[in-house]
Amino acid sequence: MPLGTTLHLDAVIESVDGRKLWVRGTGRLDAPDGTVAVSATALFLGVTLDHFRRHAPEGTRFRERHAR
Repeated sequence: MPLGTTLHLDAVIESVDGRKLWVRGTGRLDAPDGTVAVSATALFLGVTLDHFRRHAPEGTRFRERHAR
């Protein structure tokens, strides 16, 4: 990003199917309708916090902090 510019971000959830979320995003320079500087698409999978508790490696700070 050029120094001194403002990046205007816009993100949209395109679709949801169960735990799957398809997302699209755009970053434009200096104004909401400015030149497109970056664009991206992503697929996110929703999981519960319990998933991370069960699968965090033994001895990690996350596992120790969130142990039941």
